[in-house]
Amino acid sequence: MSRSIAENEVLTAALNGVPLCRRHFQLGELGRQLAMVAKLIAARSNLGMQRQIFFCAVGGYDTHGDQLAANLGC
Repeated sequence: MSRSIAENEVLTAALNGVPLCRRHFQLGELGRQLAMVAKLIAARSNLGMQRQIFFCAVGGYDTHGDQLAANLGC
């Protein structure tokens, strides 16, 4: 737990040293995720990173969840 707290302090300090991104991201969850990725990329030298991998998630495409209820008229 103390390691997580220490890493959070390093990340917060690195992100605070990054200038504001001029790129406008769309509102919504994906836009917030992409804005954070842009900040992390901009902070890579502050973090001492040479290679970073990011994952963003977008949901709502699975239409199978309610398919049975829709077909039964429930």
